[in-house]
Amino acid sequence: MVDMSLTQVNSSLHQSDSHAYYSPSTLTLPRNQMEPPNAISTLPSKEHPIPQPPGTTYGCIPSRHQQESAAARRARESLKINNQIFKGYINTELIRCCALLATSEYERALGHVENASFLAEEQNFFYEISKCYLYRGLCFMGMKRWKEARVVLVRGVNVRGWGGKVEGLMREAQIRIDEERRGRKVGA
Repeated sequence: MVDMSLTQVNSSLHQSDSHAYYSPSTLTLPRNQMEPPNAISTLPSKEHPIPQPPGTTYGCIPSRHQQESAAARRARESLKINNQIFKGYINTELIRCCALLATSEYERALGHVENASFLAEEQNFFYEISKCYLYRGLCFMGMKRWKEARVVLVRGVNVRGWGGKVEGLMREAQIRIDEERRGRKVGA
């Protein structure tokens, strides 16, 4: 590192350019790329003070909180649209599967279910994942692959803990069926 005093710097500058003497008040700075070519930037002085922000901005500029909430609102709307597009694609693939199941083209139908299932799992759409397992089970049943059909149907029920809820509802339905049977026997 070179140690130079201000007088040494000024004298070396004076020697290199005999017509100009540089001082902090007359030093011109490099132009900003956005300024016009004839604009000259100078250091702040009494003639060229640093601009100060206004004292009050009530009602003029939206608060940072309002800007962030507007940005968050736009992001939520965008995500909602994206989710609708993804779910639309998934449902389209499942409709294609239904059409192919109706014509007994089980292998092709399974391909469409796999496409839908991949996207549903990637996006964590649990309801759609469950539907994909159902359609996959229907494809396996059409192919007479009974064990695989049973496995995927059970997985479809168990997506995100729904299996326990379904079992509880099935138990409740069975209790009601049993009660109705007893009521008929008593009333008969």
